[in-house]
Amino acid sequence: MHERLQRPGVDAWIIEEDGEPVGYLQSWWEDDPPRRGGLDGFLIPSARGRGIMPVVARELAQRLLDEGWYFVTVDPYVWNERAVRAWARAGFVEESRHPADDEHAGEWVLMRFRG
Repeated sequence: MHERLQRPGVDAWIIEEDGEPVGYLQSWWEDDPPRRGGLDGFLIPSARGRGIMPVVARELAQRLLDEGWYFVTVDPYVWNERAVRAWARAGFVEESRHPADDEHAGEWVLMRFRG
């Protein structure tokens, strides 16, 4: 995990609620123009189900677009219906579904932020 957090092209964000860390969100981008990339994140179990991730993900995705990003995506697993719904509440719309690959252990959904 430590190596993944230190990768170039990734900004790490700690999600807080009432001053307490409750999760992690990262933005990553492709090196070649136009600037585009995606988000990944998780919440600790006790913070789930309260709408925290959709709020912070929407804010970060909008900020990235406002800074000139061409698009922002997420790629939850199909089986993780809770995450798919949360990303949808944040403003991400399903574009396509894909089989497992080098980056995904199972079938996944490509979703793009539409705000």
